[in-house]
Amino acid sequence: MTENDEYNEVKDNEQNQRTNKAIKSGTWYTISSVSVKAVLIITTPIFTRLMSTTDYGISATFSSWFTLLSVVCSLNLMYSVGRAKLDFPGKLDEFVGSVQLLALVFTLGVGLISCFFFKQVCSLLEMGSGLVIALYIYLLVYPAIQLTQAKFKYVYNYKGNIAIAVYTTLSTVAISLILVLLLKDQQALGKSLGAVISSVILAIGIWGLSLKRGWIKANYKYWKYALCISVPLILNSISLNILAQSDRIFITRFVGSHYTAIYSLAYNYAILINIILSAVNEAWLPWFHDTFFDGNTGLIRKNVKYLVVFGCWFGVGCIAIAPEAIALLGGSSYSEGVWAVPPVTIGIVCSFIYQQYEHIELHLKKTWYISVGTILAAVLNIVLNYIFVPKYGFVAAAYTTLFCYFVLMAIHHFVSRVILKIHLYDDKFMYIALAATCILAIIFMSLYNKFWLYRWLLIIAISLLYLILNRKMIMGVIQNFADKKKAK
Repeated sequence: MTENDEYNEVKDNEQNQRTNKAIKSGTWYTISSVSVKAVLIITTPIFTRLMSTTDYGISATFSSWFTLLSVVCSLNLMYSVGRAKLDFPGKLDEFVGSVQLLALVFTLGVGLISCFFFKQVCSLLEMGSGLVIALYIYLLVYPAIQLTQAKFKYVYNYKGNIAIAVYTTLSTVAISLILVLLLKDQQALGKSLGAVISSVILAIGIWGLSLKRGWIKANYKYWKYALCISVPLILNSISLNILAQSDRIFITRFVGSHYTAIYSLAYNYAILINIILSAVNEAWLPWFHDTFFDGNTGLIRKNVKYLVVFGCWFGVGCIAIAPEAIALLGGSSYSEGVWAVPPVTIGIVCSFIYQQYEHIELHLKKTWYISVGTILAAVLNIVLNYIFVPKYGFVAAAYTTLFCYFVLMAIHHFVSRVILKIHLYDDKFMYIALAATCILAIIFMSLYNKFWLYRWLLIIAISLLYLILNRKMIMGVIQNFADKKKAK
């Protein structure tokens, strides 16, 4: 065996070990993410029954503002962690500690300015002073948790991520439930404080450990690096929120709040699909960064096909059972919403596919392209909703969303191929998979009204075909777990 052959064998072994580690870490990351969301969904009826609609609405407003403002206050710094692992080998703990300090300094600055306009801030957020203070504390401590989770994800420490997810979910639900029962006159504050208190306790532990190990230092090199990657993605996150929320605003204005409720239920069902696909994508990303950095593009090109096919199969399955799902979630009064499920679901599949191209832009630190694409799609969605919702009703909003996600997919494809000149994926395969999903969606829609038995037989047949064609990949995952268990 030559020296070159020995080198290649060592590299192959390293790649196999990393892939096996990524499979195990990614699988558990996906399971934990989905389980956490499931707990939150399951416990929702408990709070809706204990709380008045007004208090529950206020707590929902608190959550909405946190989702939006955390993007700004955290500066989206967690997006820089994956690439920093590769650019600063052996320095990831110091990098995360430094940007953790940056997020704290920035949020303290935002809080200081807000103090001079406190009444106006309360009025703008439409919340009382207690909730606004709680929101600020939440925004102050949350970046440390986000960054720690990102670090664990990229070093394949799935046990650490699961521990954080389980602690955060269970403690939030438990504390919220206790406070809702105790604070009868301020139930919205009680529910909101559950998340704040559990996060403060965890953040204190993270900060204590970081300070003890000397990771918290103002490193301007790290700050500049992180900001160049993360700041452009703030506009991306805000635009995605606009893209997701503008539909309901136009439906309420032009069609009525009754149809907004129907559309929201259908949209929320489709979002359950996105929970799974987002978790899978997040689990895939660390392996993608490592493998692309090593130049092993052939392995990415091969494995991404399994990922895309899974996303399409899962989307088709959710479209197939939409009538039953809508009936279960909302009852007969929401039955019209079933027609919004297929376009919204296909839009989510488009999002799942275009994120593969986004990964390239993120890896190459060209994040401005991500933001520009999303801004264009958000503006296009607003224009199309303004034109078509008054003419064709609430279902039109679902199709405008689908079209905008397809445009976003085409934009990211164009950026990666033409501007960045990266030919990583089999692009034809991506579009064929999406086209097959659309065709199957049309078939299932034609069977919605009367032919429920044919629908179920067809989705069972498709699922069996998927399992047969992907049996090697599935068995490989199972074998990986079995080998790890034996090794223990």
